[in-house]
Amino acid sequence: MSAVVSRHLSAQLRASAIPHLPTFRAKALDSLREKLSRDFQKHEFLSLEREFGPTIKDLAGVRIMLYRPRDEDQACRVIEELFVVPTGDRFRRDFTDQDSYQARHRVVLLRDEMLYGDPGLLNLTGVLCEVQVVTLGDHIWNELNHDILYKTPTGEATHEQASHLRILRGQLNAVRTSVEALMEATERQRQVALTSIASPEDLSDALKSRTGRRLRGDFDRLLKLLSGVLREVTRANLDRLPIGPKELGDAAARLLDAGLSVEDEDVSLVVAALWPTFAQDFIDIAGTWRGRPSALAKTIQALAQHAKAR
Repeated sequence: MSAVVSRHLSAQLRASAIPHLPTFRAKALDSLREKLSRDFQKHEFLSLEREFGPTIKDLAGVRIMLYRPRDEDQACRVIEELFVVPTGDRFRRDFTDQDSYQARHRVVLLRDEMLYGDPGLLNLTGVLCEVQVVTLGDHIWNELNHDILYKTPTGEATHEQASHLRILRGQLNAVRTSVEALMEATERQRQVALTSIASPEDLSDALKSRTGRRLRGDFDRLLKLLSGVLREVTRANLDRLPIGPKELGDAAARLLDAGLSVEDEDVSLVVAALWPTFAQDFIDIAGTWRGRPSALAKTIQALAQHAKAR
């Protein structure tokens, strides 16, 4: 049950673009024995139905660890859309105390269409699974606090342990804020990298970031060349092109071999660096240009004649 819930849920979270780490487990026998012994006064025998449900709701357990606190609400919506979550507060619990345990718990059942869509799942009819949604930072605190509660003789934190837990809680709250800011900055950078470069000015800035130098020359024609050989001119696509320092150095030698003057900051270096990959494409594109031959057109012509002579 836990494996099935984890697999389906993780796939849907990925489809919803929610970064996460999934884990799942079946409750260990010793852990179940301790739980029943600890809470025996709360239970009546008749309440322990098939699979100990609904009294014991976490025989099957899934934990979804998130990077960003802001994804918690959406992750819970995905859970409630994908599975059946019974009514009642004990099947939907949100722990939000900033100084203590923080997580969202949802107890789920497989939907009928999921059960009957795969005959191998029919034995999971009515089986409960507890899904915990928690950030990575909160998971650290929760696990350490759990060890204190259940693995110490008294089940209570000493003054020293409580002090360290308070300090750690504050540090992890700060980590959550930093992770959120870092991921937002990464998303902004990704959006910039995937945005189409539509002007010579933008191309100039993008090439400066890519090559480490400010180039000069006919960026309008260069943009036409790159648009002709790439599906889309973006910073991400430019980063994949062989126009680093070494390639530009080789490009300077290629221009000299073709009898052209070389300026360290000329956009002709980009054309020459890409010549082994896009030579024929450049020749075809430049052949459509009208009017007096531009500097880039002359560069392409010279490189073509040199290659032909060889």
